[in-house]
Amino acid sequence: ERYLDVAEALFVELDINGRVIRLNRRGCEILGCIPDQIKGRDWFECVVPPGEHASVRAAFSGLLSGDEDANRHLEHTIITAGGERRHIAWNNEVLRDEAGNPVGTLSSGQDVTHYHQQEEGLRQAKNDAELANRAKTEFLANMSHELRTPLNAIIGFSDLIRTEALGADDGRLYRSYIEDIHNSGQHLLSLVNDILDVSRIEAGRFEIHDEEVDIGAVARAALRLVEPRAKERGLELSATLPGALPRLRADRRLVKQMLLNLLSNAVKFSHAGGTIWLVALLEHDGLRLAVRDEGIGMAADDIPKALSPFVQVDRGTFAGHEGTGLGLPLTKGLIEAHDGTFTLESAPGRGTTATLLFPAERLENAEEDAHSVG
Repeated sequence: ERYLDVAEALFVELDINGRVIRLNRRGCEILGCIPDQIKGRDWFECVVPPGEHASVRAAFSGLLSGDEDANRHLEHTIITAGGERRHIAWNNEVLRDEAGNPVGTLSSGQDVTHYHQQEEGLRQAKNDAELANRAKTEFLANMSHELRTPLNAIIGFSDLIRTEALGADDGRLYRSYIEDIHNSGQHLLSLVNDILDVSRIEAGRFEIHDEEVDIGAVARAALRLVEPRAKERGLELSATLPGALPRLRADRRLVKQMLLNLLSNAVKFSHAGGTIWLVALLEHDGLRLAVRDEGIGMAADDIPKALSPFVQVDRGTFAGHEGTGLGLPLTKGLIEAHDGTFTLESAPGRGTTATLLFPAERLENAEEDAHSVG
């Protein structure tokens, strides 16, 4: 008995009914109890989680009935007095009387919780790697489509001009083809820039160039750029952009890019006849720019996916579903590069609100009493 109390392993002796006869010092340390608190009590009811009661009792009964090889080594969970779950690997021996009849068991246990935690960590890392790999595979498949469309236009129209397939003197038509080639090239450049920007943000090498920005002017410029697409889809654009807004210290190009991303996303996932709002709010914590739509929205569980690079949320067969899926994560990275925050609120069938918050420190000549403008 003295040996058991100095041993580094957990030792517990049970009678034939599973009641505790003795628990050594190490066992009391792991369970967080003193011997008198557990002596005479049903071991399984005291320390084994309810979900494992049946299997552990069956193993105990099998051990007493003579199935020692099958039950000598056993691993199960115990619950400490503090509610912590520990994984214990057991080596069990049957105790017998002089006539050879079983009278109980003596079990030694080793705490292997850290091994389980390591295994769980490895499994989680493997799952994360598989998810990331699948997301990038899906992204590359989608990106191939996004790249092929403008490339086919560039190659096709330039070939018509090169071969003068429509005649040597049809300058008007050829000039329209040149316009299509230019637009397709601009689209390709935009795609490549988005990918490079996301890569720089992830690597922590993204730089911004601060200047004084008239947020109203930038917002109106972004609205003008998405207006043709909005009209094409039968959508109305509504803006609340007061002229009294303070100047913003930020990278003008990136602010415009963020607004374009949010407005384009709203247009893409809105139904014909809907409205898209762009609203500026000056509050105590800074300047908020919110883009709200009445579109298809998304479930709360899908929002983290939407904000992850190279991951696209499944929007079903919605006609507006296209693009690389980089807009939202890129916007999040850009606003964070400005020391701000990005929030996304959405619900299926109820639309989405995307909000950029530029901190008050980035506002020039902001009034001390923060107020809403609208």
